[in-house]
Amino acid sequence: MKARYWYVLFLVIIYSKGYGQEANYANYEVGSKATMLGGAVVAGIDNISSAYYNPGALSFIDNSSVSLETSTLFAGVLQIRNGAGDQIDIESSFFDIVPSMIGGIVKSQKIPDWTFAYSVFTMNSSLIEFNVRQLAPSNVIPSFTGQEYYDGAYDYHNRINENWIGVSAGRVIGERFGIGATIFAANFYQDFNRNQLAVVTGNVDGVASTLASSSINQYMRFRSLAAIFKIGLNYVHNRQRIGFTVTTPKINLDIISKGAISQNINVFDPLVSGMSNSIVFYGDDITTYHRTPLKLAFGYQYKFTSSLISFSLTYNSPVAEYAMLTSQEVVVPEVGVLRPSISAYDKANQVFNFSVGYRNDVREGLSILLGAKSDFNYVDDEFLNQSAFIPKMSYWDLYHLTGGVIWYNDRANLTLGADYAFGLSKDDLQQVNLSDPVASEIYFGERTRDTRTFHNQVYIVIGFMFNFL
Repeated sequence: MKARYWYVLFLVIIYSKGYGQEANYANYEVGSKATMLGGAVVAGIDNISSAYYNPGALSFIDNSSVSLETSTLFAGVLQIRNGAGDQIDIESSFFDIVPSMIGGIVKSQKIPDWTFAYSVFTMNSSLIEFNVRQLAPSNVIPSFTGQEYYDGAYDYHNRINENWIGVSAGRVIGERFGIGATIFAANFYQDFNRNQLAVVTGNVDGVASTLASSSINQYMRFRSLAAIFKIGLNYVHNRQRIGFTVTTPKINLDIISKGAISQNINVFDPLVSGMSNSIVFYGDDITTYHRTPLKLAFGYQYKFTSSLISFSLTYNSPVAEYAMLTSQEVVVPEVGVLRPSISAYDKANQVFNFSVGYRNDVREGLSILLGAKSDFNYVDDEFLNQSAFIPKMSYWDLYHLTGGVIWYNDRANLTLGADYAFGLSKDDLQQVNLSDPVASEIYFGERTRDTRTFHNQVYIVIGFMFNFL
């Protein structure tokens, strides 16, 4: 029992993080075994991952256990050709070593029909950051007769991290039917910065002088705490298993969900308009909201003599456009001016994702696992490309190929595998145009659609489970 208490303590203090994508639901799977099967385990899996995929399947697990899962290596590269202008590419790369999940299953001889579980894991994590710069001769200001130089820059940083902690219970009804539920507490954190800068300089009386400039600076940081409920049903008959789950949208805890937002727009162009302008939007200690879809998942599994095949289909309902946080209009007493309000927006389209998994028992104590799945993006160009404050930019779909091995005996098992994901897209709107600046676009260019996006990522997963017989 002392060992179990130690794992519970570790569960409380562990902090999980990772890197992935901004607008995809299935970039991560919960647990190494589920990862190697492509997440196709809604019909059931015999470890702590059941608490997330289908708590009804917990009912059919016979022994208490503890599990530790880790993504030891996570690396990837994002490239958007012409993403910042003609022949100006955007590149972002990342590498890290991160933990991903720890949990345990508790069986009691006093109530053998019930199974209980606890878990904490990384549900969503993303880091995309890059910076590009263009320095070149130009003729942006026709009224200026001398040589001009254009200096344009675009910086982007968006970190998202979401961890869930949950407690689960499942019960067997008869011999074939299991029902279960999990309640999760979800902690969502986002740190977003986007900066655009353009400076036009020229030779004025032998001195390099600023002829015009503009900048757009956006910043948002917030934390949202919420409760989520999952209900699962599991049916087992001979070699077949069928699973169905319902996951509720987030129930936000407004009192302790707070954030800050700011946006500054500065324009200096005395040679063109004869004026300068600056608009500042700001607010902090703002109540925040992070909404998620209603999720319905169906799974089917069939076991052959020495192998197993499984399928899962997940429906994510649409989420109407909403304000994640909104600052209030404020009169600045020192200067007696009104600081306007500003909101950051999010939304989600409905998404269906499909996964398939295959397991082959090579010999006693050794199995090979393979999987594949879709991970479709849930935002569209129309939403991302509007002028409102949208704290994300990713638009590509991902496809995952997974696989690995599991070594096991009656007391423990060890898993080792990998997940490779790729995404391709073309003819999407540029993030910014630094190659063709014009005064009418505050010294940036009109964005075009001659882009090509390539995304590749890989992470290696290791898992360990110990059974208390």
